[in-house]
Amino acid sequence: MEAGFAPGEDLRARALSSLRRFSSNEHLQAALHKQGIDYDRIAQKLSDLMEATEPKYGKPDNPSQLKAIELAIKVHDAMPSSKIQIDRHDRHEFVVTDEIRERIRKARQIEAEVIVDGNKLTE
Repeated sequence: MEAGFAPGEDLRARALSSLRRFSSNEHLQAALHKQGIDYDRIAQKLSDLMEATEPKYGKPDNPSQLKAIELAIKVHDAMPSSKIQIDRHDRHEFVVTDEIRERIRKARQIEAEVIVDGNKLTE
């Protein structure tokens, strides 16, 4: 049971429904329009942020500029997917050298060792 949700409730459907309501929320759209927040203003602000400077030193504000660039890329839908597509039919060959075998052996040895109250225990 997820906190705050009834047993058996389809969380994916609920999330999609919430997103649809938000994107088509006429009240929110009207409030944004009333405040003059339209696509042109958003684009101008984003453009300004890409040239942001630190007020104290007048030097480029790199973190703000970077976030603005990331947002601009997302707005243009040019951000690569963060999900990895895996084709289970692809074949990959790996070369396991003696050095790698030795590292694996040492790692397994370390995993098997446990220290409790200063006493070293092994499996």
